[in-house]
Amino acid sequence: MNPIKLIKNNTVGFLMILFVVGGVFVYVYLLTEKDASFFHLLIFSAYLAFNLMVAILVKYFSSNLEKNEREYRNLFEKTKKAELEAVANEQKYRDLIENTPLCIKVFDKNGKMTFLNKGGREEHFIKDTDDISKWDWVKTVKEKYQSEAREKFKAAFEKGESSRIEFEHTPEGSSHEWCSSLISPIKDKDGNVKSVLFLSDDITALKHAELEAKKNEQMFHTLIDETPLCIKWFDNAGKLLSVNKGGREEHFLTDKTDEEVRNWDYMGCIDEGYRPLVADKMSAALRGETNSFEIKHVPETSKGIWCLSTLTPVKDNLGKVAYVLFLSRDITDEKIIDEERKKNLEKSEETKAALFNILDDVKESEKTVKDERDRSSAIISSIGENLLVINKDYKIVLMNAVAEKTIGLASDKVIGQDIRKIIGVFKGDKLIAEEDRPLEKVIKKGIALNINLEDNFYYQISNGAKFPVMLISTPLVRDGDISGAVLVFRDITKEKTLDESKSSFISIASHQLRTPLTSMRWFSEMLIGGDAGPLSEEQKHFVERIYEATDRMIDLVNLLLQIARVEAGRIKVESIRLSIKDITESVVESLKSNLDEKFQNVEIITNPDPFPLIFLDQDIIWQVIQNLISNASRYSQENKTIQISIIKKGDVIEYSVRDQGIGIPIDQRVRLFEKFFRAENALKMVPEGSGLGLSLVKSLVEGWGGKIWFESEEGKGATFFFTIPASGMASKEGEVKLAV
Repeated sequence: MNPIKLIKNNTVGFLMILFVVGGVFVYVYLLTEKDASFFHLLIFSAYLAFNLMVAILVKYFSSNLEKNEREYRNLFEKTKKAELEAVANEQKYRDLIENTPLCIKVFDKNGKMTFLNKGGREEHFIKDTDDISKWDWVKTVKEKYQSEAREKFKAAFEKGESSRIEFEHTPEGSSHEWCSSLISPIKDKDGNVKSVLFLSDDITALKHAELEAKKNEQMFHTLIDETPLCIKWFDNAGKLLSVNKGGREEHFLTDKTDEEVRNWDYMGCIDEGYRPLVADKMSAALRGETNSFEIKHVPETSKGIWCLSTLTPVKDNLGKVAYVLFLSRDITDEKIIDEERKKNLEKSEETKAALFNILDDVKESEKTVKDERDRSSAIISSIGENLLVINKDYKIVLMNAVAEKTIGLASDKVIGQDIRKIIGVFKGDKLIAEEDRPLEKVIKKGIALNINLEDNFYYQISNGAKFPVMLISTPLVRDGDISGAVLVFRDITKEKTLDESKSSFISIASHQLRTPLTSMRWFSEMLIGGDAGPLSEEQKHFVERIYEATDRMIDLVNLLLQIARVEAGRIKVESIRLSIKDITESVVESLKSNLDEKFQNVEIITNPDPFPLIFLDQDIIWQVIQNLISNASRYSQENKTIQISIIKKGDVIEYSVRDQGIGIPIDQRVRLFEKFFRAENALKMVPEGSGLGLSLVKSLVEGWGGKIWFESEEGKGATFFFTIPASGMASKEGEVKLAV
């Protein structure tokens, strides 16, 4: 029992005991004293007062003790809570360090590595069992950067200096081509460097973008400098900024510096009679107007006397004039010819008549060209599909009337606009990023695209309306370079609705068929088993055929339901950690009787071996692999080998099934993944079949974000490929986590 609480709760009891003991003491004293007096009474009163004072002091000290105890308990609880929070924060910090995509290294004062996080181990192909203290990280850097890396490490250790370095890795030393790293000293409380922290981030994409930007900038400058025109740039205040190579040669400025060129009085080389015209056109250009005009130069200030010039404003995203482009072309020879022509006209009427005839011919040619242009425009306008012509900058340069009606915008408001700002592209309900749009592949890679109903693409126009589309896009190539693309698309809302109705019908019909088919199979089993009495051999043969046909129908119905669930997005995904090689071997074992019947062998190759575990739905990957291996066996002859390859390539796993079968005809390959489609040679070799297996495989693979394709040569076999995208490493070494 707590003594403090005991004293506090029994103060009155102690006081009464003291009183009783005091009273007994006085009583005994008075009995023993023959002559009791006032002095004795005073002594007794003092004794009682002393007891009372002791009780009050006990009460006071007990209260203080209890208060101190409460404060101590509160302090103890807070300390305990702080300790728990510190442990949790330390764990969060460790998780953050381990799971960050950065490469984090720590070195001691002797230059030995003491820590390497998970991102660093993955980047440099280091296993958890490897001794990182013996690993020389600098050797993973290309030789020309090694000296700088060592110097900066030395500065961090010896001088406590932080620094940053960019370097290129060797392919075998790191999965990142380029890295940007911070080298920072870690100091103790006395300011002494005890270790060095090294943070690295992958900048490969940034470096490639910088190189591409420099390349494009160089191409632009080369184009400007190599053009025979005189090109002058002015800012929005009319101040000269630069002159291209052709302009410097034209006005004898090749030996001038850039600063001297910017201070050049370009108006001084223009004839006085034309200077007001140039000033007026410059003012108009600064207001946003474009004008063309002829000017005359002062002799000896320009190679050419006469120039045809154009002042064009260059506007920013807000529509304001940012620059003015002054383009000039030497027309001195044309002027001389024109003057000679005038002289000849004055000399001879015959020459005049001849020139008029030539002029008539020119006008007739112009009329022919105009008629041809009008005819082409009429043909484009009469096309029943939506047609757009896009330049390499994704700006619309042509649009027919059907597209105007579909998009809901007149061509004069769309021409020159970025198509990516006019039309949004969706894959199902997911908005596709600009860099992943189909047009990117057409313009950047020159690949012609054909998007069908099954691809599930949608367009969204400016008024918010969204509709499914089929489209064909081909690149425009001029002199070997891609200058743009032609896009033809069609609103397939009706076809989409019909397809969804078809899928719904298949689902409903399949559900309705399952019950009677199950009953038929059940009763057939009973008849075969003799539950309804013995059957003759002929009767048993017929019932067995009924059972087999019913079983095939049930498999077909289940396949139809599976496809309907996948297309409707109702398939249930339960990802688990599994071995894709073990799954493949299990599928091969389940098909062993079919393979043995045709004396076929299956070879499985993995790289790396052993292959890392993945996170995926076991039933889904089983169905995909089972369909592909089953098809390889079904459409191959006896004594053939089926080769299965499982390879990790960068951030994807590539799975392939190669057979030595009948192959796929060229003219039927485009329809191979359509529902209910079977190639003619497949129908001849195996008459029974639904044509649904590959359609289901394609839907399942694309459902987890993978791709599927095939390569084939008729009569020599086919190879089917699919990919599984890796989204990062799992918590255990050697496991790849996949996004499904």
